[in-house]
Amino acid sequence: QTFNVFTAETVSSVTGELRVDTDVTVIT
Repeated sequence: QTFNVFTAETVSSVTGELRVDTDVTVIT
């Protein structure tokens, strides 16, 4: 099982940029 949540907060902490993009991928 893979549960991956990619949110604007995650992008902010990684790239230092504020992005509005939200990507949610759920694989069971």
